[in-house]
Amino acid sequence: LAAAGPGGPTAPMSGSPPTARNDSPPRPEAPGAYRFPSLVAGPVAAATLLVLALAWLAMAHAAREADAAAVARQVRVAEHHLATAAAGLAHELETVAVWDDTVANSLPGAVDAGWLHENVGAWLHAMYGHDQVYLLDAGDAPAYAMAGGAPADPAAFEGARPDLAGLLRA
Repeated sequence: LAAAGPGGPTAPMSGSPPTARNDSPPRPEAPGAYRFPSLVAGPVAAATLLVLALAWLAMAHAAREADAAAVARQVRVAEHHLATAAAGLAHELETVAVWDDTVANSLPGAVDAGWLHENVGAWLHAMYGHDQVYLLDAGDAPAYAMAGGAPADPAAFEGARPDLAGLLRA
């Protein structure tokens, strides 16, 4: 039995729940319904990966360029400091090299090692912190040597000659 109300028949009076009146068979899926994610998600994922790869390459290139610029700047700074040190060293040595007494006390056969030590080697060590001083004669033979503020054997210069060869006769 069904109850009738002012608007027409309503749900059955029994205790069973109302049922849907759609007795049509289930609708089959549309032909491209599951292709949409693969048509959109695949290209979006590929584009995202491409953008990330390009961003990584750009950052790697920028890092290489920054490194190269930093190295070039450090080389310029080092060259400047070496040039400044070389100019300063030349000035320091000039203070004793142009002195007539230095020439007179370092002539072949008349080398005064005591005078040279006191007025050249020890003085350059005390005033400028020179660790080693070598005084060469006109033939580039060692006439005097100082190491660590103390007189040294002039023959010790032969161990340093290869490193200083570029400065001899320069």
